[in-house]
Amino acid sequence: MGCRQSQEDLPPSCVTEPPEEAAQIQAGRREAELGWHLPGAEEGFGEQREARSKGLRMKFKRNKDVKEQIHELQSIIHIQEQGRRLRTQASEEAVRKNRDLIAFLRTTLRAEMQELKLGLKYDHVTISRACLDRKQEKNTLAKHTVEQARESLSQWVFDRMNTHNLLLYEARRRGKRLEELQVMLQDLIGLERVSPEVQLQLQTIRQLENNIEKMQVNIVTADKVHILYVKMVNVLKAELSQLPFLLDDLERRVGTFQLELQGVDLMAVDMLEAMEAAKMDMANAENELIAEKKFRENSLSIQKKQIERVRAKDALDRHRRMQGRRDLDFSALVLREGTKGPKMEASKAQIEYQGLVISEVEKIKSAVQCSHLWDIAGRFMAQKKSEENLQQQIAKSEKKRRGLKSQLKALELQRAELKFHQSPSFLSIKTLEKDLSKNLEEEEERLSQVRDQASKNQELLLHFENGVDNLILRLYDISVPGQEGFPKMEDVFEKLQFCETKLLHLSQKMLHSPFDKFSPDERDESFVHLRNFLEETTKNAHQNRRIPLYDDEEDVREAFNFADIDHSYLPSREEIKKESLKLMEEKTKAMKKKQKGAKK
Repeated sequence: MGCRQSQEDLPPSCVTEPPEEAAQIQAGRREAELGWHLPGAEEGFGEQREARSKGLRMKFKRNKDVKEQIHELQSIIHIQEQGRRLRTQASEEAVRKNRDLIAFLRTTLRAEMQELKLGLKYDHVTISRACLDRKQEKNTLAKHTVEQARESLSQWVFDRMNTHNLLLYEARRRGKRLEELQVMLQDLIGLERVSPEVQLQLQTIRQLENNIEKMQVNIVTADKVHILYVKMVNVLKAELSQLPFLLDDLERRVGTFQLELQGVDLMAVDMLEAMEAAKMDMANAENELIAEKKFRENSLSIQKKQIERVRAKDALDRHRRMQGRRDLDFSALVLREGTKGPKMEASKAQIEYQGLVISEVEKIKSAVQCSHLWDIAGRFMAQKKSEENLQQQIAKSEKKRRGLKSQLKALELQRAELKFHQSPSFLSIKTLEKDLSKNLEEEEERLSQVRDQASKNQELLLHFENGVDNLILRLYDISVPGQEGFPKMEDVFEKLQFCETKLLHLSQKMLHSPFDKFSPDERDESFVHLRNFLEETTKNAHQNRRIPLYDDEEDVREAFNFADIDHSYLPSREEIKKESLKLMEEKTKAMKKKQKGAKK
């Protein structure tokens, strides 16, 4: 079998030639051998010889390939036979295991079948015992299990019990109905024989029924009035609950403004110190300039003396030079006299133009209330900021006004509705409303005062911002070793930090510098007298006058002394709550007393 399969599996190139093809090849060889002796065979002898040599070579190659393929196929067949043997061994082992398993399963199946048969027998016995008198149910439940039979029987029992309960309920209901009908019959029989006393009783009953209906109508109206009263009380409570929050906000704002004003006060103190330091620097600079001028005058006098000595030596040359210079000076004077008129006219025009410019600048300064040119731009920026803030406040107030108008219309409608349904409770509500309106007016007055203080504080802050900007411009030229360039400053705090670094640097310089540098000039009485005179003249000059800040100082004092301004008592949140609760209790007690008096 193995040999047959190997031959069938071989490829066509590896299979040996069949006997028919071999016979044909042998016949061709014979014809070729015979063709040697035929006439004209000599011509194709060379071609046949070449073809024959090629065929022999091909045949030799084919024989080699076939042998190699045979060896390969034999090895493959050997491997396949080994695999088959292994498969047969594995299948035999599996068959043995399966046989043992089948035998074990058969034994278990037989035992379970016996148990099942016993269980079914016991089920049939129990069903037959339960249904001894009922053959139909016995036949129907014969095919079912015990559990199914138990469920069906319990359902039947429950159905019977439900029907029994329904019948009992119907019997009781009908009995009650019978009793009611009997009572009605007796009443009707009694009504046929009416006495005058019974008629009087019936009339009183009808009157009482009418009175009850009227009282019910009054109760409905009273309920409506009470609901309106409760709504009004809730609205007033909501307003009262909002008032403490407003007071808390105002307290917080006051606290923040106090902190800001404290900071501004500290800034003002720092600025004053910086101004004093700057004044000291200016005084030192003036002393230095005076000393430099004296040194220059002395040096010029020495140089003049040297020149005079040189000129005294060369008197003759000097005389000649002077004659030549006189001639030249005469011609120059002639030329100067010709050009003197237009120059004087030009200088007058310049002076007039400068006077106009100075007058315009003075007008702007007086309008803006500034002493320096660089303050004008800051003041205009501050005015722009204040205008923007005021526009925002105007828009907010317009929105509030519209909302209040709509609320006013709604309240007017409610007032018109309540006007025609007044009651004693409504009068108490009116008194409550008056009290609350008074409290509201007081709180609004306090709010307006706080707003005025806030606006003053805002103006003060703008003044301080301008002062800080001026201080930055003054301290711009002072170079600090750790700080290079001009940093970007968005807030006032950053500007103050910048000024603080510069001023600290200046104070350190002043500490390290010697104090007795210009002491001889200061000891001189004439120098001190002259300096005081110059200071007084510059102080009284129109150009050097500063802006009066009396109003600002008053604002600062007012902002820091709130107790002096507002002597009224500011109640706390808990006190306001207690007062509102007392008012509510008093009104409710009065209402209860009035209701009791009406009932009596």
